[in-house]
Amino acid sequence: MLKPANILLIFSDQHRFDALGAMGNPIVQTPNLDRLAREGVFVSNVWCQSPVCQPSTASVITGSYPHQLGLTRNGQRDFDRDWPNTMKQLQAANYETATFGKTHYLSPSRFRSAATAPGNQGPAAVFDTDETNPLIAAFGWDHVAEEYDRYLHLARGLSTPYMRYLDDAGLLAAYQSQIRGVYRLTPAHWRAEQSVLDPDHDLTSFIARAAMDWIDARTDQRPFFAKVAFVAPHVPFIDDPIWAAAYADADIKLPDQTPPQATKEIWSSYLDFLRQHSQVETMDDDFIRSGIRHYYGIVSLVDQKIGELIEILPRNGLSENTWILYAADHGAMLGQHYLWAKHNFYQPSVKVPLVIRPPTNGEGLHNDELVELIDLSATLTDIAGASPVPGSAARSLLPVFRGGSVNRDYQHSMIGMASTDHLFAAIWNRNFRLTTEVTTGTHCELFDLRNDPGELHNLVAEPGHGAIIDELNDVQQRHIHLNREADPLMNVYEAMRTTFAAREYTNDPVDDATLYRLLDNARFAPSGGNRQGWKVIIVRDAEKRASLKTMMQPTANQYVAQMRAGEVPFNTITPTALSSEELTGRPVHFPLIDDLEHTPILLIICVDLTQVTSFDKDLDRVGVISGASIYPFAWNILLAARNEGLGGVLTTFLAHSEVEARDLLNLPDHFAVAAMLGIGTPLKQLTRLKREPVEHFTRIDAWDGPVFTGDDA
Repeated sequence: MLKPANILLIFSDQHRFDALGAMGNPIVQTPNLDRLAREGVFVSNVWCQSPVCQPSTASVITGSYPHQLGLTRNGQRDFDRDWPNTMKQLQAANYETATFGKTHYLSPSRFRSAATAPGNQGPAAVFDTDETNPLIAAFGWDHVAEEYDRYLHLARGLSTPYMRYLDDAGLLAAYQSQIRGVYRLTPAHWRAEQSVLDPDHDLTSFIARAAMDWIDARTDQRPFFAKVAFVAPHVPFIDDPIWAAAYADADIKLPDQTPPQATKEIWSSYLDFLRQHSQVETMDDDFIRSGIRHYYGIVSLVDQKIGELIEILPRNGLSENTWILYAADHGAMLGQHYLWAKHNFYQPSVKVPLVIRPPTNGEGLHNDELVELIDLSATLTDIAGASPVPGSAARSLLPVFRGGSVNRDYQHSMIGMASTDHLFAAIWNRNFRLTTEVTTGTHCELFDLRNDPGELHNLVAEPGHGAIIDELNDVQQRHIHLNREADPLMNVYEAMRTTFAAREYTNDPVDDATLYRLLDNARFAPSGGNRQGWKVIIVRDAEKRASLKTMMQPTANQYVAQMRAGEVPFNTITPTALSSEELTGRPVHFPLIDDLEHTPILLIICVDLTQVTSFDKDLDRVGVISGASIYPFAWNILLAARNEGLGGVLTTFLAHSEVEARDLLNLPDHFAVAAMLGIGTPLKQLTRLKREPVEHFTRIDAWDGPVFTGDDA
């Protein structure tokens, strides 16, 4: 029986797909990666599932898409240790697992806040990032040697293994001074320069050395899966002196700097962000050439260390039974389209290199099929003979070695924007690429890559392309919504934090099949004694909608008048100080009520009073208990709507006119109006939900007890 193969996965951060000799780049020196490509399969058409670090990495380890994981942008939250993932599957298959370098499972804010937390304020107080290694290990790693990006090495009160290494060598102060000089989003953010450190002291060398020392020292007889994750060639553009000298006189051809075209307002605002982040005012030709030269220097040091990792395998008798894979989380623009960084769906940003070298060297296959970076997950479990990750959408690439195919017709990628909560998704079918803002359904980009490989001419607003837009949009919507519905990993917390009160809608209709799904899933809400004492009336009749609007207008007038006066409307403890004239003044505009006739779905939720328990019925105050059996059902409808890409709002305005509503809707006497729900495609997307922190409303043991902070959780 063949011994299970070892697996060495080398993963870099922000490696552009064509910054590789194997891609025909005549300038960059990557002899070791080129060798792996000649001896294995070089996959040249790979899309990452998000052109930023954390969502892309999360997709790789789980084989799931960012929207399934509820993680579509950097810093959104920590990864979920309960996610099924590749490492856990390999551990279950009796693999020893080890990670070196950047995992990015934890949000950087965790370390910045920990380093400045109470108790870490003294001059000698530090937060050692090794304290988080058990958190990383819980994802399926037996050995953890975590390191972080160079910007984090400036966080006050923080200590990482690399920082301690530099400090022991007397180099930390000079290193930090250089990083501070090109710190992110300062005017010098994109300035490229030579490192103050020799290559042996570079972070790339430090990470590679940790992995090689582990391989040399291991005695475990199990096969291993080792991931070596370089924090390069991510900015800052600082390369070591030797490689900086090698590229100093390189003849760098400038990329096409045609700026992106803004055809829609929502896309224009995103392009403004890209331009601001790229600091386009600094991007003259010499500045761009300098950035590319130093970027290539960083890539070449990574390649050099890959060569050293390869050479250590025969020394340990491992070369004939070890697979080597190389990939990156996303690409880099390097001045193309007048942009730095990534954050977009141009090919340099969303495409990544992928090389797979088996233990028995092959003839060097070149595969240009449509492949997604999540396919790494299925490939790794396939190599190991392990079970696939539960719920994974990944497809193994091993059939390629046998003349088979991955059989993908489309590639998908997605990125969220923190400042507006916009969510952009891209789809490519090899010929056309479409970019859509998901929450509004706005199509922002369409490129014909057959005739426009540089993606210079945005066709989305030009006539004659409706058919291809519709085709790609249909596939994209099914990809987003069907995967979301079927996915057992859907993040409930993310849904809870982002389901907002949408009161204004587009004119897009909502079909009966969708409405039925909303109600069919919502009915599993908890209810007292499982009596489910609700009834739902779908109001479609135009005259009835007009009557409901008339009924609720006086209520809206009073509500707004009291709000403007600083009162809590219709409060049972503090009566209003306003006169009847002030309460019933001129009609006010109120979203939902104003456009009630055109709301796509209008539901009236009624409660059967014979089916609800009211434990507070004998108390000398207004009853609040009866709705406990009803409102979870109403909220479930709104959550289901969000899952379908819709929005909605719950209002109780109609209860103030229940007598008239009862006659209009023919309600039996023992039924009461509990809520009215409007549902449709939101006209606008809320920028950010704001709520009081837990400490504001939680005490321990008594009303005046100590504040609950979760510190002991």
